[in-house]
Amino acid sequence: MKNYLFGVGLRYYFDSEDVLIPFFADFRSNYFDNKISPYLSLAIGYSCNAKDKNFRGVGFLINPTVGISIKVSDKSAVNMGLGYEMQRVNNRVYYDSGWGISNYDASYNCGAVSLVVGISF
Repeated sequence: MKNYLFGVGLRYYFDSEDVLIPFFADFRSNYFDNKISPYLSLAIGYSCNAKDKNFRGVGFLINPTVGISIKVSDKSAVNMGLGYEMQRVNNRVYYDSGWGISNYDASYNCGAVSLVVGISF
């Protein structure tokens, strides 16, 4: 069984103290139509930085996940999975150059193991 879901999330990065809000499409394939079924999914989307007063975008994200889906009714399920998230981040970096404080815009990829818990209905 294949599902196509749309979602929104919340990510907090401790090192940079950024709060990101990702908007994504999740393409999922469940292997059985049982009460408990394993699944594979691929979320693709774009994140915005909630701390930026103009709510400017941060960048592209991708998150492949493997997990289980537990049906709680005919139309809803609780999903739990483990994945790897790759997030493109655009950031302004400040540093002391010896001649004063300088800054530049940096763009880099951040990766993290992700624990996914959600409800589909």
